[in-house]
Amino acid sequence: MPTPKFPESEVDRQRELDSAHILDTPPEPEFDELTHAVAKQLNMPIALVSLVDRDRQWFKSRHGLDACETSRDVSFCGHVVADGEALIVNDALLDPRFADNPLVAAEPNVRFYAGFPLAQGSRDAAERRRRSHTRRSHYHQRTRHHPGGQPRPADHLWLFRWRGHWA
Repeated sequence: MPTPKFPESEVDRQRELDSAHILDTPPEPEFDELTHAVAKQLNMPIALVSLVDRDRQWFKSRHGLDACETSRDVSFCGHVVADGEALIVNDALLDPRFADNPLVAAEPNVRFYAGFPLAQGSRDAAERRRRSHTRRSHYHQRTRHHPGGQPRPADHLWLFRWRGHWA
């Protein structure tokens, strides 16, 4: 299983994350509303706001997952941060990057994953069964706003500064 690479901007990215003092903070309604909306809109059992720290991915908000964090080495999100672009994995068992990943081989048995970059991590949706979607823009558009077209409450937080756009 290849581990996620570190982006060229890792030192600056980590410095910004540390200066935000957001790691290991209590849950916040704005983030929890976002993950719940993503899970509902995409009909996914798992939705996360993940922050990638030095050696872990920590979940600022989580829906459908009990774990508060995982090792960065096994994180799907680490690949999103390293590449700075969206990642869609239709069947993790068939993807050599993830086939022997403990998050695939055991609980939570991730098969499908869609992750989109944030300034310091990603927003993610995962499924325990295979899906066959290829259009990144579909997930981006569906998770970009609350139902009714209103911007997410968390849009103005430092965390949601996008590193680009996805087509």
